[in-house]
Amino acid sequence: MPNNRYSWLADEEFSLHSVLGGARGVAEAVLPGLVFLGAYLISGALVYSALASALCSVIFTVIRIAQRQAVVQAISGLFGVAIAVVWALVSGRGIHFFTWGLLTNAASALVLLLSLAVGWPLVAVIFGALTGRPLNWMRQSEMRELARKCVWLTLVWTALFIIRLVVQVPLWLSDQVAWLSAMKIALGIPLFIPVAWLTWWLLKDDFNRAAPSPSE
Repeated sequence: MPNNRYSWLADEEFSLHSVLGGARGVAEAVLPGLVFLGAYLISGALVYSALASALCSVIFTVIRIAQRQAVVQAISGLFGVAIAVVWALVSGRGIHFFTWGLLTNAASALVLLLSLAVGWPLVAVIFGALTGRPLNWMRQSEMRELARKCVWLTLVWTALFIIRLVVQVPLWLSDQVAWLSAMKIALGIPLFIPVAWLTWWLLKDDFNRAAPSPSE
């Protein structure tokens, strides 16, 4: 059975609450960037905009710690924002607030493409790890249909990251801070949701069939 992070893949109905981590998960993912955009449009000041975004992430992390809740998502978000803020402040250019995000998207696309090139689609590898299958499960003849789904899903996830890069890199190169900030938000959760839904739709039955029985 998937762990908590991926449990939505085995749900009978697709749940945005489960996929996104509820309203708080959405806020943690969107608000730091939205705060940066709003502050930059209002003030035009890089320092204040970057620090306001960082403060937003810090607040989310502190709230989770105070409530003794899982902090992995908040801390990972805080880590990314911290790198973005430091990079922007050190360089003195607001555009570098987005450089780390572009690099992580490029790295994600590269890893996915390499996994396809070497014959181990990343979606299939993750599926096997979550369901306790042996690493070579894709080579089994009875698993060909499922393996094919994983190949296509790996391509779809690759496309998600490439679309982000195709739209955002030209804005980064032309130093369009406000537009890049807006596109980062627009191509974040709104683009993630249909890809997540497709992944759930294609794999949910296979996840449920692979789930261990209560006695196991």
